[in-house]
Amino acid sequence: MSAKMNVAVETVCSHPPGCGADAVTADGHVIAFCPESDGRVRFLWDGVAGAPFDGLVELRDKSAAVFSSEDGAHVAYVGRRGEKVFVGRDNREEPPFDAFSGSVPPTFGGGGRHLAYAAQVPGGDFRLIVDGEPMGTSSVAPIAAVFSPDGGRLAYVEMRGEGRGEIEHRIVLDGREGDWFRGMRNATGAMQFSPDGRRFAYYAIDGKGHARWCLDGVAQRLVNDVRPLGLARIRGIAVLDPALPARFSPDSQRFAYFADVVEKGVAIVEDDVPGPLFRGVGLPVFSPDSRHLAYAAETSPKKMTLVLDGAMSGEWPATSAGEPIFSPDSRRVAVTLQRDEGGFLRKRQLYTVAVDGRSYPEEPGDDVSLRPAFSPDGARVAWWLQRGTDSVLVIDGVVHLGAAFVGSDLRFDPSGRIVHASRFGTSHTISVDDRPGPLADAVVGLFPASEVFSHRPWPESTVPFRLSADGLHVAWAGLFGDQMCPVLDDEVGPTFDLIIDCRFDDDGAAVWWAMRGEVVFRVERAPAAGPMRSGS
Repeated sequence: MSAKMNVAVETVCSHPPGCGADAVTADGHVIAFCPESDGRVRFLWDGVAGAPFDGLVELRDKSAAVFSSEDGAHVAYVGRRGEKVFVGRDNREEPPFDAFSGSVPPTFGGGGRHLAYAAQVPGGDFRLIVDGEPMGTSSVAPIAAVFSPDGGRLAYVEMRGEGRGEIEHRIVLDGREGDWFRGMRNATGAMQFSPDGRRFAYYAIDGKGHARWCLDGVAQRLVNDVRPLGLARIRGIAVLDPALPARFSPDSQRFAYFADVVEKGVAIVEDDVPGPLFRGVGLPVFSPDSRHLAYAAETSPKKMTLVLDGAMSGEWPATSAGEPIFSPDSRRVAVTLQRDEGGFLRKRQLYTVAVDGRSYPEEPGDDVSLRPAFSPDGARVAWWLQRGTDSVLVIDGVVHLGAAFVGSDLRFDPSGRIVHASRFGTSHTISVDDRPGPLADAVVGLFPASEVFSHRPWPESTVPFRLSADGLHVAWAGLFGDQMCPVLDDEVGPTFDLIIDCRFDDDGAAVWWAMRGEVVFRVERAPAAGPMRSGS
């Protein structure tokens, strides 16, 4: 049974008639792209409109050129105004240019303190622009620039030459120009800094079908350059390739990458030493404590294994596998497995999750969690399994048929309770350990800038609710009839036309951003003393 929520409602700003809101930044700024009657667009930052422009530039995948900083506190967008293009950065615009490079899109560094992108400068060259100023003296290559996590270091690529066979590249790292070499891949991860920002790796190709990683200035072993059959390969133009499966460990001490080892096979390589050879390997994943490395691998047709620290940890009949997930204490690891069974007319999918080298019984379904969820102590693992339009909750291999239908990815709160969106008949809610919250007509999707304007290469797990830091409270938004209401545990707040986002402040207060008509409000529910969910 729901209770009435007592909230403080504060007016943030007003938008022009017919203009909603697109997202909220991590520090609470409301942003919107509002159409004008003449077809032009204005960008609004907390209700303050910028100058009108002709429209947003589209990337090659047809998505709008709007980007968020990693922390979600800043946004950048690329707009057209007449014959010029410009980059908007939060509530201001940078100087206009003749053209913009979609292959070197806006990239934030240092928590939004810096912004880098490529644009055409007078004279016709494309140069890297950092905080509004052109960098270097050579043309920038169609490869995204990268900042170290703290924003103190910057790496980008310059190029020279005219024809495809004459083009050379060089890395500019911390303002120092490196040696010229044949080429690079225009892919996320082709250049990357370690989490502590001290180490740097990049992927160089020789134009003859081979490539090698260069780690801290030291060239690694020669490997075959395996490229997808996409536009970058067919047309030879600046189009983003899929992300490279390579990464540093959380402590920055280790670096592992996929490699088609020359004359040997496919492997994950670390410290220039290839691991076991397989028909195929997945993304390398380090444990939170950096002590362990895991990845899925194909051992033979329709058989998969999980490789943990260089050794096979079980082998199962499967046609595909998800990304390995470690428990918070790094002691356990789980991976999702799929197997196709039957012929063309009676084909079905069977799913399971393997944990610590042992798989649970397979279950039929249509889809499954990409990433299983471990409890905080690592003792339990849970995932969802979709069957038709419904989903069921699976905990430690046991299907909970009587549980509420799962409508989102799963989260464990700090106390070990499972939180997820669920459905009861035609009603929807957020459940905590199968105890439903207030029943609504729908659970409303949330729009933080970090998710709305994300261009991440790897699929991210998102949920339509927020957990308090102590795990005692869950906040979300529900549709009740034709109005939306903030919800905290068992309490339902006042009605609004639109709820944009919600989160918990540092002091534990639940906050929603909502609209009535053209007015944007900040809605706050003061911190609660203890758990409010009935029966919790």
